[in-house]
Amino acid sequence: MKNFLPLILLFLLASCGSTAEKTAEKTAEESSEKVPTYALDLQEYSEREADCSGEECTEVKIVLPFLKGGDTLIAAEVNEKIEDQYRQLIKSRLPEPRSTGPWESLTASFIEGYELFKMEFPDDPTSWYLYLEGDESIIVADTVFTVIVNDSEFMGGAHGNTATLIQSYSLKDGMRIDFSERYGARLKEVAEKKFRTHHGISASESLNEAGFIFPEEGFILPDNMGYTDKGLTLIYNPYEVAPYSTGTTELVIPISELEVQNVAS
Repeated sequence: MKNFLPLILLFLLASCGSTAEKTAEKTAEESSEKVPTYALDLQEYSEREADCSGEECTEVKIVLPFLKGGDTLIAAEVNEKIEDQYRQLIKSRLPEPRSTGPWESLTASFIEGYELFKMEFPDDPTSWYLYLEGDESIIVADTVFTVIVNDSEFMGGAHGNTATLIQSYSLKDGMRIDFSERYGARLKEVAEKKFRTHHGISASESLNEAGFIFPEEGFILPDNMGYTDKGLTLIYNPYEVAPYSTGTTELVIPISELEVQNVAS
């Protein structure tokens, strides 16, 4: 009997090892299943004026960046916020400001607005356009959805208007990320240094004397900030802190400079 004891012990140890190995594999599989995978879903709506054969025709193009896959409740929550943002963007560009109804109806309404304008000013040769395009939106590190909307329009006047709108949502809870809250005073400090370097303004020089339009309290963060693969992107659109002629100011801050290890934390 004593001769069999070592064999029995070896068998038991092998069985335990095999069971532990299978349990570890199962746990790894379950863990991977708990991390939802999202993908970008672009939905496009467009309309063009009828009977226009020239190169410049009045047109409108809407590209909505939605989430698909992953946690359906979080995806639905984020998508709802994005659609509401788009509806507010198009509302003021319609002859009768409204944000409800199918997108096909809203794009058609933009063309109707131009047609009403032509009825009142038939000799005006200009065409209109409106582009709200979110096809540059990205999913960062599988946990952040950054919505980037290129907003471009011309509806008469001296020139068209452009703006880049950027904001990030956490895919853990569907909430929009508040970068001022996340990084505090450090963000403002680093952003101002980047801004001054970008425009060649020394630390001792007044921003307003350099041609910018900041409030009395000094430097402010832009309305549009979001995570990209390069870091945290900040965008000052025309008229935000400078005249139209200055154009857009885009700053990129590496996450390491904000002393944060994980952009999705």
